[in-house]
Amino acid sequence: MQKLAMTSGYRYRLNGTIQYPVEFAVVQYYRNIKCECITHIAVFWTYEPEVIRIGETLALVCTVADVDIIDQGLIRQWTKGPELICYNGHPIDPIKYSEVVTNENQFKLQINNVTESDLQCNYQCRYSFATQTKKIEISRHNFEYPPANSTKATIKSNVSDESSTIQLHLKKVHPMPNCTVTVGDSQMSLDIVKHHTNGIYYEVYMIKRLANSIKCNGDFEVSCQLIKNYSIAVENKDLCKSEAFTDDSEIENELLVSLLTCFMVLIVVIMVSGFLIFKKRLKRRDSDQEEKNGKDTNNDVESQPCTSSSTISEDIISTTDVNFEEKENFLSQDMNTISGFLKLCVINVMLLSGKDMYISNTKNMFVGTQETVVLNCTCFKENGSSWRVLKTSTVIEPDKNESNQLYIPYTQGLLLNPKLKNPNINISGDYERGECNLIIRNFSADDTGTYKCEYWEAGVTSVIIDTYNVYLRSPPSNLKIQNSIDKDGKKLLRGIEKINLTIVCTVNSGKPEETLELQTNGSTIQRGREGRLEYSFVPTRKDNQQSFVCYAFSEILDNPLVYTVELDILYKPELIIPKINPPTLIEGNSTKLCCRAYGNPNIQTIEWKKNGESVLNDSDSYLCLEFIPLNRSDAGNYTCKATNIVGQSVQSMFYKVLYPPVTHITRLSFEHKIILTCNPRGEPIQYTFADWEHRSEFKDYIRSLRGTEDGKLTIYKAGSISRRHENDGVYTCKSSNGIPDIHGDLYQKGSILINDEGPPIFVKANKPIQFGQYSREINLTVLLYNKFGNIQANISKENKTLNTQTTMEKIATNDVLHNVNVTVNGTKMTFKMVLDKGEDFKEYTITACNQIGCNAYTVMIRSANSPEPPTNVSVLPYETYFKVSWFPGFNGGFSQTFFIEYKTETEEVWRQTASVMDNMQHTMTALLYDISPNTRYYVQVLSNNKIRQCIRNKTNFTLVLSLGESVENQLYQSSPFQNAAAVYHVLIQNETYQNLPALSQDDQTHQMRLYNENGANGQSVSYSNRSVLSQVHGLEIGESSLQYAEVIFEDVPTMQEVVIHGIADRTIYSDIDFMAQHVGQPCNRSESDSESDDDFLYVDGIENFVEKRGNNNS
Repeated sequence: MQKLAMTSGYRYRLNGTIQYPVEFAVVQYYRNIKCECITHIAVFWTYEPEVIRIGETLALVCTVADVDIIDQGLIRQWTKGPELICYNGHPIDPIKYSEVVTNENQFKLQINNVTESDLQCNYQCRYSFATQTKKIEISRHNFEYPPANSTKATIKSNVSDESSTIQLHLKKVHPMPNCTVTVGDSQMSLDIVKHHTNGIYYEVYMIKRLANSIKCNGDFEVSCQLIKNYSIAVENKDLCKSEAFTDDSEIENELLVSLLTCFMVLIVVIMVSGFLIFKKRLKRRDSDQEEKNGKDTNNDVESQPCTSSSTISEDIISTTDVNFEEKENFLSQDMNTISGFLKLCVINVMLLSGKDMYISNTKNMFVGTQETVVLNCTCFKENGSSWRVLKTSTVIEPDKNESNQLYIPYTQGLLLNPKLKNPNINISGDYERGECNLIIRNFSADDTGTYKCEYWEAGVTSVIIDTYNVYLRSPPSNLKIQNSIDKDGKKLLRGIEKINLTIVCTVNSGKPEETLELQTNGSTIQRGREGRLEYSFVPTRKDNQQSFVCYAFSEILDNPLVYTVELDILYKPELIIPKINPPTLIEGNSTKLCCRAYGNPNIQTIEWKKNGESVLNDSDSYLCLEFIPLNRSDAGNYTCKATNIVGQSVQSMFYKVLYPPVTHITRLSFEHKIILTCNPRGEPIQYTFADWEHRSEFKDYIRSLRGTEDGKLTIYKAGSISRRHENDGVYTCKSSNGIPDIHGDLYQKGSILINDEGPPIFVKANKPIQFGQYSREINLTVLLYNKFGNIQANISKENKTLNTQTTMEKIATNDVLHNVNVTVNGTKMTFKMVLDKGEDFKEYTITACNQIGCNAYTVMIRSANSPEPPTNVSVLPYETYFKVSWFPGFNGGFSQTFFIEYKTETEEVWRQTASVMDNMQHTMTALLYDISPNTRYYVQVLSNNKIRQCIRNKTNFTLVLSLGESVENQLYQSSPFQNAAAVYHVLIQNETYQNLPALSQDDQTHQMRLYNENGANGQSVSYSNRSVLSQVHGLEIGESSLQYAEVIFEDVPTMQEVVIHGIADRTIYSDIDFMAQHVGQPCNRSESDSESDDDFLYVDGIENFVEKRGNNNS
């Protein structure tokens, strides 16, 4: 035996059928008879009065056709939208509503104090099972909202132009008014200059300008025609004063109202915010309880524009969700007892309050297909209870008079509506027990809906409404996460990094309603109801490939529905640039700069840019720049940019390449000084500076100068105008930043050429004494240093300017700068003169000028002579050649040349070498080849100039023995002579050697000094013309070995040149015969040529002319 689903427990279902007692059949028969009587009843309703006004009373008059008088035993109902507002004369809100039953076939619903919420709503009139539903339509003909009593028209006049202005502001009216002003016998309409619409109301601004002159105390009448005509009070404000369109006091009032309104809105916002926060906290606390409770919803009910005005009912609503399987627990006897007790308490409270109320209970029920459900209701008489149903299926023949079908009346007491088409609906119960239970057999989807039992009890003026939301029990289905795609056997949900992603999980909801949960990593992050769950977040690349699982839990499912997706988060590339190796980038080294990109989807392009310019790109995800080798130009801002379909990413870094500085020098010139600044430019930028170098333009070193720590050098100008150029030349700054160049040099140089402003300078290489010949042309030359402009020069003698032929040419010459002889660029000036008088051999003054100034130089011209013979001739013998050295003598005033003559002892004719130019040095050297070994030679050095081709000098030739085979010679190998290199014969010894030990007490006529590689070593020997050396500083000389040198002295002329020959690192000896006689040889083969008249200089009338020889001024 299965227990039947209903609120009372005395009926049982046997074999799937319902068993009823005998009295039920009798009652059912009576019902059928009465239903046939009321089947043809029809109702319609209208309202009165014809014009509706806010704040007044509106009556809805329901007329029952085909009856003479209202049957008080039948149900009378008024509903507003879906809500019941009056039942059998019992209004839900007695202050707002009341019912009047006439003596005829009408009953009225009076709506007191009509407001906007009472308009534009669906109202339903019901009598028994007959209903009519329609809306109160608002138009300009049936609704009027007159101007407020405080409305006034303002009249202003202007005496200056004899005009008047009437202004009227209607803040809230309906319909659009037509206002007029009457002045005397004239009536004029006010012009609408502006209006606004606010819902069904209008705000209107009107004005009328009157051009005719009026009296300041004239009478004005203003009226507005809506549906009725309304008089408007007139305010003679500022009459006969200047016109002003806007009333200042009105503006102030409106401003004050606006401020108060804003303040009130602010307070309301604060209160609502606090309430929402408090509600959110309560929701968290009761979240578990809310999951168990259903919502009082009906998806089949259309939203209505109007609701009941009752507010007390909202405070006493009790909502409970009950499914079909659990109804036995909720409908047990204990629950009935408790429920009845609670109802009684509520009714007593309402009675004590003195107000008519209503009680509403709501239950949700879930019924399976083909099951039977019993919905319980209380009734004690026929018109004391009614079932109304709202469902999607058509269960009743539609009434053509109905403007909108709302709740369908199913029962009146124990009577079923005869228009019902659904045969599985029945009513059971009796009035004595107070039961009117609605039975639904073979439940199907057509039976789902909202069932309302509305009843009242005798002695109680309150209406009780029991609402059942009945659903067809079904499991949820088609769970899915929207926008997911299938890829490689997975469900993917695609999103983009940093863009809000909403995971939407939907399911076809079942009954009872399921609960949705979204989980990730085993934790629930969101719950949802009503078949939909949404979770929004901003994904990052870390969320890529993360799984989200949506569950649908239902109490009728053994296992929840599951839908899993994997996030496919698209993100723009992530760039990684490894540290560069080596970490210090030095110019000349090799390295590479790499960039790796990761992204979803894959990288499309990757690119390197330098200072904004593309240098390398590829379609791969890895790209390197190689520097082989590094150059300072490689420094800069490098940017790696990678792109995929999501976007692009860039990462930049500035790379410094360390390199030695490039130095640039700047100068600042002042009156007495020049400041040079060394400006290095390298990396790093910390510099140290070495001493400055001063060199000539030909790179001859002049001096070193100490600058400041910051690389500055101050050069003070010379005080003498003739030496202003001493500071000229190339100045070199040396700077270092610790980075060597490719040659390993730590200091780098920068140079600048300095040429100080000054007049032409006569250099030190000038000859203050120059030589010429009588009656012959002379080229007087001076050497000038000039850097500014052209040179203007003249020559004078005894302050008289001479007219001479002058030539100039650019040459390289010498000058002394800061006591250093250096090569400089100069100008050679040549003055051509003929020395045809004796007084021409005097001083001449050369003056040279440029745009800066002038300088002068004096040159003495003297008579020229033949050159003096060379002195200090020495011969160093070798096996096949001689090395001949000599000191040049005075050149006689002209350039001289030298040549060497030599012959063997047995030869008669002298052999002569090619000429050797005078190099203007202290010592000259030449090599004499074609020498036979172990042979005695005579050697002499001669000189000549242009005056005489050759002047036979009174000098002696030298007899020397060339080297033969090596022999042992302990004299040169034994200390302290083992490093001896040569022995020079001093022909005319001008030095006084005080420390030389003498081997003889006789007067010394010749001395020899021993040299090694480092010069004189202090060891010396002397010879006389009578003695023979037996000892040399204690060295024993034996006859059995060649350990000695034979030195033979004989009376010879004092000009005889004697040389002891030897060579370093060789065991040699030399025989020197000082007894040999000089053999005089002519310079030319013709002796007469050398003694011709051309060899003499004739000077007539020259007095005190002295020829000075031996003074070399070259």
